[in-house]
Amino acid sequence: MIRFGSQGRTVQKWQAFLRVQGFFRLCADGQFGRNTEIATMRFQDAAGVFADGEAGPITNSFAKALGFQGFDEASAEMQALADAAGIKPDIFEAMSIAGSNGDSRSFTFDPAEFAKARPGLKDQTPTGRSWESFTEARALDHREAIKASFWGAYKINGDYLLRLYSFSGDAVEAFDRDPEKVSLELLSAWFTDHRAARFAANEKPPKFAALAREFCGKYYAGGGLHFRIEAAWKNKQAERGHQSKGAIG
Repeated sequence: MIRFGSQGRTVQKWQAFLRVQGFFRLCADGQFGRNTEIATMRFQDAAGVFADGEAGPITNSFAKALGFQGFDEASAEMQALADAAGIKPDIFEAMSIAGSNGDSRSFTFDPAEFAKARPGLKDQTPTGRSWESFTEARALDHREAIKASFWGAYKINGDYLLRLYSFSGDAVEAFDRDPEKVSLELLSAWFTDHRAARFAANEKPPKFAALAREFCGKYYAGGGLHFRIEAAWKNKQAERGHQSKGAIG
């Protein structure tokens, strides 16, 4: 689903299709603004589907019948997460590549945080940082154990996991079932809370150092995250530029 406010390569592909069909006369700039919304509604009217200006599965299926290549599943998922985060898909994807430690099942329980939240249980709080310690803490206070832990490839605090899955049992089950998906959802949720990070990500070009500082704190430079984000972003730009040339050729 792409709609007003969406941006990126997926939007650009949709605009290019609308141009070929004669519904859109402007440059395919990857910004889903009012003109793209109107063009989408015109296409939907012509196709005989509900004209809400949002290019979802039904609109996509009618467009495919006219030669549109469609939105591949991976791009569509990344687009949805970036839209939810309020940033461009290319920088969200670059952040996900650069910030990943390679293990979406990564998990750390912080006993000090748990004891701070539940001081009456301090003597019973397990001292380790493993999943086993987390399981012991869950038996004492399920939600506080989740909140006192860091989840997934990007080490996002458990507060965000509980926002995504308000029932705490569902939160742990969802992470256990598909940690890669939940890791990306957590990263998207983190961006919604960090206005400065969104601004840095949406600059042209993105302010990589400012973004890394928001994510890692003032000692961000030691980890080199800003260099990794920039390298991943540039690789994506080059890759898409190559694909565009191939399509023209």
